[in-house]
Amino acid sequence: MIIYLGGAATALAAGEILLRLQNPYRLWKDAFDEGKVHKPDSDFGWRPIPDISFRFYHRYLKGKRLVRHNSLGLRSSREFSPQKEGDVFRILVFGETTLLGWELEERQTICSLLEKKLQGAIPAKRVEVVPVVARNYCLGQLYTWYHQIFHDFDFDLLIYYFNENNPRRSITFHESGKPAVFTQPIFVRSPQGDIKLQPAPMVEHPNDMVFLNAQGEVNVERGITEKSLHNWLKNHLHLYCALDDLKQGAIRLRDFKDRVEIKDIEKWKQRKEMGGLPFQWEICRAVFLEWEKMLSISNRPMVLVNNLQYYHAGNNWLQNGTEHPWGFDYEDIPSRKYLSAIAEEMGVEFWDTYQHAFENKVDTSDFYIHPRYAYYSPSGAAYQATYIAQRILNFW
Repeated sequence: MIIYLGGAATALAAGEILLRLQNPYRLWKDAFDEGKVHKPDSDFGWRPIPDISFRFYHRYLKGKRLVRHNSLGLRSSREFSPQKEGDVFRILVFGETTLLGWELEERQTICSLLEKKLQGAIPAKRVEVVPVVARNYCLGQLYTWYHQIFHDFDFDLLIYYFNENNPRRSITFHESGKPAVFTQPIFVRSPQGDIKLQPAPMVEHPNDMVFLNAQGEVNVERGITEKSLHNWLKNHLHLYCALDDLKQGAIRLRDFKDRVEIKDIEKWKQRKEMGGLPFQWEICRAVFLEWEKMLSISNRPMVLVNNLQYYHAGNNWLQNGTEHPWGFDYEDIPSRKYLSAIAEEMGVEFWDTYQHAFENKVDTSDFYIHPRYAYYSPSGAAYQATYIAQRILNFW
C-alpha cells in the first residue's frame, strides 16, 4: 500500500512540475496585471502609460508578446505628429481591447496589417494607420480622446472599430473583476438633451460592479473575495487548475461566486421611449451623434465597422446558429441591428463584418486564440484587416 501511495504521490508531483513547465501562467493569481501599465486620469478614468515597453502574457497564450507604447500611449513603435505631409494618406482607427491585440505581435495586429495591405494597393501614397486604441476603453473614453487630442490631427478617414462590449461598458463605471484603476466617469444625457460626464462613485473592491441601470440610476453591486478550498487549490496547484478547466469544457462560462458578469447587461431589451434601442445603446447613440457633429464641421468622413465577436461568430456559428449562451444568431446580433441604425442616422457608412463573413461563408474556426480567450488569432486579424482594406479601397 505504501509503495502504491508513494507511486501515486510521485506521479502527481511529476504532473504538477510538467504542467508548471508547460504553462507557468496557468494559475489565475499569476495573471498579467493590466493596472500596472495604466495610470488614473480624471477625464478618461485611466490612460495607457506613455513611453513604456512590457511583455504581455496570459494563461491561454504560448509565450509572451512585446508591447510598446509611444509618447501618446498608443501601441506603436512609431510617433505621430498632428500635421501630415501632402503625400500621406492617414487613417485614425479608434477601438479597444479586441483591436489592440496584446495577444499578437505588433506586426500582426489589425492596424499594422491594414496599413501594409493599403500601402500595397496605393503605392502613390504613404499610408499611415494610427491605432487610437486602449485596453478596456468604451465609446465615451474614445470620444474624449478624439475631442482632447486627435481632433487637432490631420487625417483623411476615421474608422470606429466597434466591439459588442462598447454599449455595456459605456454605462459601466467599474467592471467587476478589473483593477481599481479601471474606474471611469461615463456620459449621461443632460436635461437639455446633450451629453455630460458623470463622475464615478467610490469603488471599494476590485469585484465591485458599478453601472447605470435601465432607469439611468447608479447601481452598485459590491463584490467580495471568494475564500474556499476550491478557490485556493485553483490558485496554487496547476494540476487542480487544469482539471477544473477540463471540467468546464471547451467554452469557459464564468460562473463567478464573488462578482457580477458584465455581459448580462447586453441582454437588456429594446425600449420604445428610446426609439427602439436598449438603454445602453441609447447612450452610445448620443455619444456617436456628438462625435459626428465635430467631424461634420471639418467635413472629415467617419465609418463604423463591427468586430466579429467569438460568441456570435466563432466555430462557424454564423452559419449554423450560436451555441454560446452569450451569443446571438446572425439576424439578431445587436450591432447588426442597432449600430446600423445609428450609422444611418449619423449619415455615415456601416461596414458589417458579420454580413461579409455570413454571405461569403467564411471559415472562422481558427480566428480566435482559444475558445476561452476569444481574441483574434493572426488569421482572424488578417481576415478583419483584409475586409476593412477592401471596403476602404471601394469607398475611396
